Amino acid sequence: VIGYGGGAGGGKTDLAIGKSLLHHKRVSYFRVEGTELNAVVDHIEEMLNTREGYRGSGREHSWQINPPISAKAMKIEFGSVPVAGSERKHRGRPKDLLVIDEAGEFMELPVRFLMGWVRSTDPKQRCQVLMCFNPPTRQECRWIIDYFAPWIDPLYKGKRAMPGELRWFAMFKGSKREVEVESGESFMHDGELVIPKSRTFIPALVGDNPFL
Repeated sequence: VIGYGGGAGGGKTDLAIGKSLLHHKRVSYFRVEGTELNAVVDHIEEMLNTREGYRGSGREHSWQINPPISAKAMKIEFGSVPVAGSERKHRGRPKDLLVIDEAGEFMELPVRFLMGWVRSTDPKQRCQVLMCFNPPTRQECRWIIDYFAPWIDPLYKGKRAMPGELRWFAMFKGSKREVEVESGESFMHDGELVIPKSRTFIPALVGDNPFL
């Protein structure tokens, strides 16, 4: 899981689109409101110089991108979670990259639900979650501060993490939150195999974006 951001203008959407086009095959791209995705689609069109393969009408909102437009065949599915529970219409849709754009506007449960479908049958395909966000403005969205606490919470009581440093977290049976562990090595706990997942955060401000 990658967190990226911290301020407006750092290039969060550009990173999300770039990763999607260059490193993944099946992408789900989410914002809270569906209308906000129009700007993302327009930006992809600027990069590709075409809308070939884009479907924005009917039940499906997606973009199928094939060579020679891209180096490989890949698909981006667009979705929104405007109200609690609307994330469930996206159940059972596997993806190797989940983008939560403006993650500081999302509540925690929808994001965790969507993360449950990040997987791939290709053993060579890296599966990731990318959360791009500015500081949350609503109390119910402050969970993301706790989620990336070693990097961004000044009150974090453990060892602070450097930008881009990998830390490992595991969920134990009966717990509601992941616990930081020493490494990504799997281990047994109370008769259950536990496989830690890596997490990091990279700060970005407008000063890091030469175009702005």
